[in-house]
Amino acid sequence: MLDKQDTWREICHILQPTLKSSMLEKDYENKAIETLRILGWLESRGDFQRQVPVQVGHEIKKADIVLYHNGQEAVAIELKRPSRSIGDNDTPQLFSYMRLLKHKVKVGILWGREISLYYDNPSNDGLPQWVTTLKFHPDSKTGSELCGLLEKSSYSAQDIERFCLELIAHQHREKIIEKEIVYLTSNEGVAQVKNLLTPYLSKKGLDREAISAILKEITIERKGENKVELVEANPTIQETQVDIPIVFPNNPAPTKKKAKLPPAKFEIKRDGQSHIYNMGEYVAKIIKLYLDVHPNISFEELNMRFPKESMGCSGTFLSRQPKFTIKKDGKTTLRNTEVGKLKDGLSVYVTNQWTSQNGDTISYFHHFVEQYIAPNLGIKVKRLG
Repeated sequence: MLDKQDTWREICHILQPTLKSSMLEKDYENKAIETLRILGWLESRGDFQRQVPVQVGHEIKKADIVLYHNGQEAVAIELKRPSRSIGDNDTPQLFSYMRLLKHKVKVGILWGREISLYYDNPSNDGLPQWVTTLKFHPDSKTGSELCGLLEKSSYSAQDIERFCLELIAHQHREKIIEKEIVYLTSNEGVAQVKNLLTPYLSKKGLDREAISAILKEITIERKGENKVELVEANPTIQETQVDIPIVFPNNPAPTKKKAKLPPAKFEIKRDGQSHIYNMGEYVAKIIKLYLDVHPNISFEELNMRFPKESMGCSGTFLSRQPKFTIKKDGKTTLRNTEVGKLKDGLSVYVTNQWTSQNGDTISYFHHFVEQYIAPNLGIKVKRLG
C-alpha cells in the first residue's frame, strides 16, 4: 500500500495531464473517481455516489460526488472541468449541498484545476470557511497530509475536522502578522515605534536634541515576505543601536526582561451596556461570552478558536479541570476560573494568573479578540489602560 506522499504523487500524475486539455466535466469526473479508488473509496461498495439528488428550494439539484462513511454522508465534492477557472461564484452550489444533504456535512471539496477545501464549523454562524487550496504539485506537504486524512481505511471525521481547524487558526495568525507588518511599515507605525524608543534613549541620558537626531536616522523596512526589521539608515551611528529586543504591544516576541506595566483595564460594550474588567476578568468574560453564543462547541474546537500561538501565549490557558496551588500553611489557591460548560457537560476553566508581568500577552490577546472574536459576538472591546 502506498504511503500518503506516494499517494499524492500518484494522484498528481493522473490529474496533471488533464490541466492542459479541454476535457469535459464528465470525463474529468472519471479521473476524479480514479483518484478516489487510489484512496480506497469504492463505488461498488457504496463508499460514494455520483449525482446525488439534493432539494434546493423548489428545485432538485445533483451533487457531483458524495463520500459516505459508516453509511452517512461525510464529504461533498463539486467538480469543475480543469480548463475553467474557479471563482467565488462556484462556492454557493457546494455550500448548498453541504447543508442540504440528508445529513449535513462539515467538509466540502471544490475540485477543478486545483482542489479547494472548505469546512462548515457548527460554532460559526457564517458560511463554510475556506481552509486551503492545493495545486497538483507532487511535493506538496499539505497535499500528502490531506491524502492521509482521506484514506478510506483510516478515515476519521474528527481528524479531518482538526486538520481544518488548525489551518484556519494558522490563517488567522498569518492575517494578524501581515496586518501588523503593514502597520509598522506605515508612517503611523514608524512614528509609534519612534515614540516607544524615546523613553529608552532618554534613560540613557540623551537630551531631546540628541534623541531627535538619532530617530531621524532610524527607519523600519520590510525584509523578505513576512519579516520586519529595525535597520539603521546611517551605519556611522553604531552607538545608537538598541541592545535589547523591543516588544510592541501586539507582538508576542520574547523579551530579555519583562516590563512592569500598570494593571490594565478593559471595557466590553454589549446591548448598549458597558462593563469594566481587569485582566483576568476580561479573559474569562470573553471565553464565557463565546460559550454563551456557541453552546455546542467542543473543547478541541474552543482551543482551535483561541489558539495560544495566535495570542502570544507560551502555555495553555484553557483547561478541563481546576488547578490548585498548595501553600506552606496548607491553604489552597485556585489558579483558574470556571467559565462555563461544554456540550459534553464538563466544565472549562481559564487561567486567572494574569499580572502586569503578562502585559505583552494580554495586549496580544486583546488585539486578537478585537479583530476576530468581538465581531462574531456582537460586542465592542476597548483597552483603557
